[in-house]
Amino acid sequence: RKLKKRIQLHTTINAHEHPVTRMLIGGGGSVATTSTMTTATQPQTYLATTSSKGTTIRVFALPSGQQLWEWHRGSRACQFHTLSWNGNADKLVTYGSSGTIHVFGWQHRDAPNGRNSNT
Repeated sequence: RKLKKRIQLHTTINAHEHPVTRMLIGGGGSVATTSTMTTATQPQTYLATTSSKGTTIRVFALPSGQQLWEWHRGSRACQFHTLSWNGNADKLVTYGSSGTIHVFGWQHRDAPNGRNSNT
């Protein structure tokens, strides 16, 4: 009898009101975690999303799904062509049908309590 491997759902994210058109997972920095015995750092993973409206970019912590940041690139709708992290995942660049390139930067936040981890 064959064993079936099942995929485990970690979280569900309601990212946008309009359909999601781009997603990008990346990581960088680390999050301090404290147990009763030790303090350790774990790499933080992020999910960036854009919608078909083309005005909003959102960044979520994974696997918690907590929304960390939201950016608005303009008031006119546009179609995003690219979405890319830099090596540390602390800057995000987009290019779209409006002909502009946008670079967004931020300080990493710890997902559980929203504190900045780069301060």
